[in-house]
Amino acid sequence: MKKILVSPQQFKESLTGLEIANSMENGILKVWPNSRIKKIPVADGGDGTLETLVNNFIPFLSSPFGILVFALVYVFWVSCLLPGSWLSMLSGFLYGTWLGSSVVFVGAFIGAHLTFYLGRTFLKEWA
Repeated sequence: MKKILVSPQQFKESLTGLEIANSMENGILKVWPNSRIKKIPVADGGDGTLETLVNNFIPFLSSPFGILVFALVYVFWVSCLLPGSWLSMLSGFLYGTWLGSSVVFVGAFIGAHLTFYLGRTFLKEWA
């Protein structure tokens, strides 16, 4: 069995990266029907970049491991005293009202405790 990575970029005003990847997958499967194909469209920062990011990272963030990663990012964000309102809204968008609120609550709780602990111990001389 062949393992094949297909990673195209979009053709301007023609096809998106995912549409090209699907076409390439169809062609490859005609030649090697038992192949395992992984499709990862790429973007160069221009048109289609946001769409590519959303299509590639939303499935990851929706997994249980993705929820854990999101919560850890939230902990880091709160610990660095950065504004987290956009992360809170993203959490609600990704996970829904209840799970999103729970992830934000846990991340903010742990981040606040971590910040307090660091301020009382390691960063005491700095503060």
